[in-house]
Formats: sequence, structure tokens, C-alpha cells
Amino acid sequence: MNAFMIDYYYQFLHERHYFECHELLEEVWKAKNNFSKQDIEVAFIMLATSQYHYRRGNVKGAATCLTKAINGFKNHRSLLNSYGVNASIIDLLEKSARNIVNPYVPLQLPLTTECLETMMIHHPDFDPYQPVNSDYIDFHRTRDRSSIIAERAARLMRNKYPVKNPPADCEDE
Repeated sequence: MNAFMIDYYYQFLHERHYFECHELLEEVWKAKNNFSKQDIEVAFIMLATSQYHYRRGNVKGAATCLTKAINGFKNHRSLLNSYGVNASIIDLLEKSARNIVNPYVPLQLPLTTECLETMMIHHPDFDPYQPVNSDYIDFHRTRDRSSIIAERAARLMRNKYPVKNPPADCEDE
């Protein structure tokens, strides 16, 4: 069982911090040598994103992301168990998609027994019925974005003033 999936499920089921779920899996996904939007990690990212939108009342965004998650899980059905979740997640998500016009209710993902046992070792406080932390509902508005803004500014400067033929000792800067 991958540690990053244990962290994902902890954030998804215990904290209900869907934004963090997205961040965790996106980092893992983009660290792969040959990543693509068809990778199973994208299905998990879309699942977290769907729940983030759904909880905030963005039903259209939630439905779009949930459909992408379902399709991704269907395309990788044979991998689901190795990612710590039972294939019944597909039926659960299809039912959720049909009921998306109803008020948000946190999903209880069908984790494998091995995943649950590993979860309890790494996160003894794990409780999927924990109350939702209201700080996470609009997290995209309140998070510290200074590092993102600085990186974008640096990228703009590099693109605006590219260095042609840098000295050999400066190529990695």
C-alpha cells in the first residue's frame, strides 16, 4: 500500500480536506516519468475535486469532475485494489452522480481491509465520521499562495528575458 494513498484517504475520509487530497495526488502524479491525464491518479484527483465543488454547492462542477472520476476508475478497474479501494467504488460514485442534486453528504469510500489496517497504524485517530472542518470548505480562498505567486513571477521573468547561451556553470539556474 502506497503511503501517499494512505495520506489521501486520511485527508478524504477523516479531515474531508479535499483540496489537500488534490495537492497530494497531483504531486505524486506529476512526479511520474510519463504522466498523462489517463492515469489512475487523475481519477482520484477528480474525485476529490468533485467533492470540493459539491460541498460548496457547485453542482455543475461537481457533476463534471465526478463523471471524469467514474470514467477513470472504470478504465483502471484492475488497479483499484492495489490503490486500497474496492471496485464497488464505481457503483457508489454512479449512485452519487445520480443524487448530486441532493444536499452534500460525505462519501464513505469502500477501502480494502488491508488499507484500513494500514490506515489505523499510520493514523490511529482515523475516524471517517469526524465532523467537517469548516476551514476546508473555501480553502482555495484562504490558503497562502505566496510561493505560487513567486514561482509564476519568476517564470514570467525567465520567459520575458530568456538568457541566450548561458555560461556552463549557470545552466541549471
